[in-house]
Amino acid sequence: MELREKLRILDLSTKEKKVLLALQGGHTTPLTIAKATKVTRPAVYDIFKKLKKRGLIESHIKDGKKSWGMESEKELADTLYEAKKVLLKFSDGSEELHGVSDSVVTVHRGKEALKKVIFAMIKDRKNERFLGLSDFSPELLDEGWLTVLTAEDIHEFNRIVKKNAIIAELIAPYGWIDEHYKAMGDSWAKDYEGRAASSVYLDKKYFQHSGQIFAFSDALFLLALKDQLIIEIRHSDIQKMILGMYAFMKESGKPVDVNRRLRELMISGKN
Repeated sequence: MELREKLRILDLSTKEKKVLLALQGGHTTPLTIAKATKVTRPAVYDIFKKLKKRGLIESHIKDGKKSWGMESEKELADTLYEAKKVLLKFSDGSEELHGVSDSVVTVHRGKEALKKVIFAMIKDRKNERFLGLSDFSPELLDEGWLTVLTAEDIHEFNRIVKKNAIIAELIAPYGWIDEHYKAMGDSWAKDYEGRAASSVYLDKKYFQHSGQIFAFSDALFLLALKDQLIIEIRHSDIQKMILGMYAFMKESGKPVDVNRRLRELMISGKN
């Protein structure tokens, strides 16, 4: 979501929007922000106080000088999520919806519910086939996975997949493994190596989104972690349809040896 759209959701005043946009643009003091926005310095100070209380900005003191900036991506994502909860009147947790047949759709919302279902989907599975479709972008990592899990949680997830001998298959955009390695480093690579049984790359034009698919024999999970949302589907024609699309994409992709590429990256990183 673009910053201007995020500001609209937060229902900020015109002056507050101008100040936040100026902060994002690199201005860090009341003087430079006042010049850039035409908002008076006293008004800028007052806006700073209000925005800090709302968890949108933070202050720093270096060499006796105070400067301001946007909150971290994680803190800002939490603030935006809490605002959405109020505006859209939804609560965290899980809600089951049943179809006319035996189909079940469960909607999981909120950090605690998402973390619980992410680990529950692999915890008790042994030697099962695990299908995944995922983009990679700093946005997906910083505003998605790392708002729900810590880096150590992600490593633990990969370790459980390997420990349980889960047979993982992956569909991803070209360069996926290199981008992950660049962002997460050797610690991630060591836990991920050996996890993927087969992988294919597709053109990046098919991944203009931050959604993901995780699928097992009995359940399919649609992940939108930036929205703190996971939709779990069982025994439904929707599940069959998406798996059919997944199979087509896998057959159309270019096979890539993820494990070999990871070993190459780890070796080159040490040289």
